[in-house]
Amino acid sequence: MRSVCRGRTCYNWGMEEKPGARENLLDNFLKKISVCLFLYSEPISISKLRIISELEEIRQSDLEKMFSLLNDKLSDLGLSLLRDSNPMFEQQELMIVAKDNWGIIARNIKRDELSGELTPAALQVMTIAAYLDGATKEEISLIRGTQSSQSLRTLLARGLLQAEAGKYFLSLDALREIGISKISELPEFERIQKNFREKLEEVQQG
Repeated sequence: MRSVCRGRTCYNWGMEEKPGARENLLDNFLKKISVCLFLYSEPISISKLRIISELEEIRQSDLEKMFSLLNDKLSDLGLSLLRDSNPMFEQQELMIVAKDNWGIIARNIKRDELSGELTPAALQVMTIAAYLDGATKEEISLIRGTQSSQSLRTLLARGLLQAEAGKYFLSLDALREIGISKISELPEFERIQKNFREKLEEVQQG
């Protein structure tokens, strides 16, 4: 028997203490993985998934079983668990994607991202990246208080943001569209940048 501990709580993995205990534990782990992959909404390594989902103590063989079970459940919803072929297990990346026969929906979403007005969320992400003169996805999400992957993808696809060294910057096309030649020409640049930096520091310090 092997125990997995979280704080003062320990779970026995591989042997039931009472009927249904192992099934409930497995279901809980599957939900953690599903929520993490859904919210991250981009490829995430197994090593990072372990940390975020609190699965550091789970053996590779048990994770393999979880991934297989999760893929079966996703299949019933028209989705699948995409996984790359990196020979290093912990470096393999996972992502939830639409199955091929539902690809038309993914294409329609992509088309919608590239047309029409920007959503309030996308405008907020663009504003933060602009006034910070470059920000990571984590910094943007911390300031907003919610994940920003979808908005970042939309802005990148439209050419309004550019990614460099893990940070997102306003693109030249975005500067031209706004009607400025450099970031410092944004309205109340110093004051708003200072507010964003203070907000980020406050959130990071807890």
